[in-house]
Amino acid sequence: MATSRIESRFVKSIKGALNINDSIRYRNELFYSNADLMKQTIADLDTMQSLDEAIAYIKSRFAWPVDNTAASDFMELLEKRFS
Repeated sequence: MATSRIESRFVKSIKGALNINDSIRYRNELFYSNADLMKQTIADLDTMQSLDEAIAYIKSRFAWPVDNTAASDFMELLEKRFS
């Protein structure tokens, strides 16, 4: 897994934790270059109460390859959000 650019262990909001480069990367690689889809997904994830709920949500909507580094980095961000 690539080194995370997010320094803190705790992330209060996924939206607030993304820098412009990560935002563009995730939009292009994970959300089909669809900014609205990414924005809605992140808004939904930020309202969830558990990592299990967030993972189930992602898995039900997207089929990200396991070896995709952007997907791995995004899932690491989710883990930090719920740690």
